[in-house]
Amino acid sequence: MKSSKNKLFSFQVIFSLGIISILLFLFFAYLGVQEKVLVVRAKVGDIKDSINGNVVVLADQSFDLRSEANARAVFSILSPHGKPVAVEANQTLFILDSSDLNRSLNSVLLRKDYYVKRLEAGSQLSSQIKIEEKDLEAVRAISQIDAIASLDLEKKESHVERLRISLAHEIISQEETLNSLDMEIERLKKEIKKSTIKSPISGILVSSTVKPEDFVFSSQIVGKVVSHSRLIKVSLSEEDFSDLKEGHLAGVTLFASKNKVYEGIVDRIAATIEPSTGRRNAFLKLDSTSSLPIGGSGRAEIIKRKVSQALIIPRKALLGDSVLCVRNNKVCITPVKVGATSLEAIQILEGLAEGDLVIAETPHLFYDEQKVNPSIINWLN
Repeated sequence: MKSSKNKLFSFQVIFSLGIISILLFLFFAYLGVQEKVLVVRAKVGDIKDSINGNVVVLADQSFDLRSEANARAVFSILSPHGKPVAVEANQTLFILDSSDLNRSLNSVLLRKDYYVKRLEAGSQLSSQIKIEEKDLEAVRAISQIDAIASLDLEKKESHVERLRISLAHEIISQEETLNSLDMEIERLKKEIKKSTIKSPISGILVSSTVKPEDFVFSSQIVGKVVSHSRLIKVSLSEEDFSDLKEGHLAGVTLFASKNKVYEGIVDRIAATIEPSTGRRNAFLKLDSTSSLPIGGSGRAEIIKRKVSQALIIPRKALLGDSVLCVRNNKVCITPVKVGATSLEAIQILEGLAEGDLVIAETPHLFYDEQKVNPSIINWLN
C-alpha cells in the first residue's frame, strides 16, 4: 500500500516538472521570436517647413437680396429651387408691382405741370402793385406842391407796402408749393425704384424665394447673389501661426477632387482668435477658384520655408518627442529634437544620424528592447 502511494507521488512530481518545463520552453521560445518590422533610413534631403489646416470654400462676396417694398411680384429671373443663373452687375432680377405708385406719380407730375403754367401766366397781385406804384409816384409829385394832405400820402405808401408784402408771401407760397411737388415726385420715384431689385455685382444668383404673383413684404429676403471669385478659409491652431506671413505659398486639396491640387498664396491673416475653438483663420488667394464649389471642404498645406540638406524621417515615425530606432535587432526609444515639418516628413535636429533605422509603420505597437526583424523600405523616392 505504501509502495503504491510512493509511485503515485513520484508520477505527480514528474508530471508537474514536465508541465513546468514545457511552459518554460514556450516562454523562452516566445522571447526569442523576432517580430518583423518596417523601418526606413534617416536620410539627408530637402524639406518644406509647412503647416496644415482644414479648408472651407466661401464666396468672396455674398449678398442677401431684400425687398424694400410691400407689393406683389410680377417678374423673377429665377424661380424657387431653380437652376442658378449667371447675372451681371445692375441687372434686374425681380420686379414688384408699382402700378399704384406710377398713377400717383403721373398725377403729381400733372399737378406740377398745371401749376407751372399758372406761374408763367403771371400774378394779378404783381400787376396791381405796378399800377399802385405809378399812382404812388403821382401822389408824391402832387404832395410836393401841398395839393394833398400828408396823411393821404402815408396811407397810399402803406397800401403799396402791404401789397409788396403780400406779393412776397405769394412768391414764398409758390416756391413752397413747387418744392413740395418736387419732393413728392422724388419720393414716388424712389418708391418706384424700390420695386425693382437689381444685382449688386456680377456673379451667380444661387437662390430665390419669390415667383410671379407672390406677395413680397418689406425686408423679406428674395434671393442670394454670390461672386464668381472664391475665398479660401483655412482654420489653423494658434501655435501654427508662428512665422506665418502673407505671401507664403500654399496648396489646397478638396475632398471632392482629391487628385487635384490648387496652388496659391496666403492673402491675409485674421487678426483675432476664435475663443470657442482657440483657432485662427488664414485666407488664401488661389491661381484659379472659379470651379470650386461654395461650401466645399478639404485640407491646405502652407509652406513657410524650404530647408536644404536636412536630416529627415517620415512624419508618422514620430511619437511625441521620440522615435523608435532599431539597433542590433532591438527596439530603442530615442528622444529627438524636431525642426521643420511637412505633410509627410519631419526634420531631426538632434538625436539621430544619417542612416539610422527608424520604425516607420505603427511605431506605437513596439516597446523598448523588443527583439525585431527589421525590413527596410524606401520612402520619398
